[in-house]
Amino acid sequence: MSRKEATDRTEALLQRHSLLAGHRDKRKLIIEQQINAMFVASSGVKEESAKVVKQRTENT
Repeated sequence: MSRKEATDRTEALLQRHSLLAGHRDKRKLIIEQQINAMFVASSGVKEESAKVVKQRTENT
């Protein structure tokens, strides 16, 4: 394997890893938003604010 092939392969792996990390971060954020929405809804604090949080979660 030439030096260029090794570099290309390494760059591809790093790119794939960063894409997976980004996907994982977004999923984590969505889960946190859903938990917040459930907490707001279950605590009985203004139904409207729960709807806003839920809409934001769905739009993400």
